[in-house]
Amino acid sequence: MTYIDKEMKANRQLLDDILHLMSMSEDTYYWLRVDGGTAYLREVLLLDQWSVDQLRGYAGFWAWWNQQWINRDREFLNEFDHAMTAGKSETNQIREFYINEYNTMDAMRERPYQAALNDSYDHMIRQLIKGSQREKLNEYVKR
Repeated sequence: MTYIDKEMKANRQLLDDILHLMSMSEDTYYWLRVDGGTAYLREVLLLDQWSVDQLRGYAGFWAWWNQQWINRDREFLNEFDHAMTAGKSETNQIREFYINEYNTMDAMRERPYQAALNDSYDHMIRQLIKGSQREKLNEYVKR
């Protein structure tokens, strides 16, 4: 088994553990992650709407974001491991903490590493250039 296979298996187990702990569907979890990523772009990086839209469509951002979310989930499970094994916490309490407090923007203050930022800027600049070229072409066609 390769390193990547091991990581994928470990990440799948992590996801299964989170879903089981929260009594949450994979679909609900997916949208928590997507909504969290969008909120991160707006509230932590303080990007304008155009930039948010560009990065939401950029796979490089999501690769980085998903890794951050996986890291947070590992940390979350480690924090609550003793509560789960002792049966001291109710599922609803844990889910509420996870959704409302644990993955808030205060907890997600990590910044993308420089290569990810450079990639995302490159992507946005290319989109600007495409848009500018499209505008020029439209002006030319109108003449």
